[in-house]
Amino acid sequence: MFLDKLMKLTKKNKVIVLAIILVLLVLGGIIFVKIKNQPQLSFHTVGFGNINQELSFTGKVKPAQDADLSFEKSGRIEAVLTDVGRKVSAGEIMARLDSSSALAEMEKAEANLRTEEVKLQELQRGSRPEELEVAEAKLESAKVSVEEAKKSLVDKIQDAYTKSDDAVRNKTDQFFSNPRSGTPRLNLFPVDSQIKNDLESERIVVENMLKSWSSSLVALSSSSDLNWYPSKAKENLNFVKAFLDKVALAVNSMTANSSFSQTTIDAYKADVSAARTNINIAIVNLSTADEKLKTSESSLFLAGKEFELTKAGSS
Repeated sequence: MFLDKLMKLTKKNKVIVLAIILVLLVLGGIIFVKIKNQPQLSFHTVGFGNINQELSFTGKVKPAQDADLSFEKSGRIEAVLTDVGRKVSAGEIMARLDSSSALAEMEKAEANLRTEEVKLQELQRGSRPEELEVAEAKLESAKVSVEEAKKSLVDKIQDAYTKSDDAVRNKTDQFFSNPRSGTPRLNLFPVDSQIKNDLESERIVVENMLKSWSSSLVALSSSSDLNWYPSKAKENLNFVKAFLDKVALAVNSMTANSSFSQTTIDAYKADVSAARTNINIAIVNLSTADEKLKTSESSLFLAGKEFELTKAGSS
């Protein structure tokens, strides 16, 4: 019957009626849920007895104090000596790292220490007699080498003068008239006039140089000043060498004529060549002997210092 009445209503009235019905249903549902969710009350008669209450919770336990533990060095953990949650005491070992590499380093350091201790003992003991003997033998050998080098240098200076004297007074004086006087005359021709004048004037200088050099060698010995003598000898040799170079130019410019045959000219050339070769040899020998003396003196100085060091020992 309600449906028949609902069908007879207008469309607008139908909507209103349906809305009212929907609201009533919602309100009814809310009321029903509230009634259903109300706690069920139970009633007990008050009396004497124990009242117990149990509470259950879920969560995480947080300690009042905590500490972050870590090793000073990184590495592989060899052993863990405590459990989680167990009470530990101060100084107790809780975990241990693998110490094999550290032990190896310690053994190596100890071996180095023992080696250095042995060295220290040797230094404290001082130089052995055998070491002193060796150092002294080196020193004496160095002294002998210096004396031999001095004698060799003196011989080379004397030889330099001899070769210079022979080159000038024997090999080239045959080309001059009155070669050792103050007015020597070159007897070679044809020769350039400038070369002729130079040779005649230089022959006077060479003669004076040879005389002065010869006089200085009278006092020459291994105990002389062997810095000045070699230097002066090299200077004299170079002067003679330059003189012979000009003589060679004069002889090489000659041509055979009625006064000089080709055989004679060739003999002159050979004599001059021999003189120049001897002077060059003297220059090389003198330089070598001078250098050998300097080297031996340096070795003597070092040997002396080594002997003093060995004798003094360690501080």
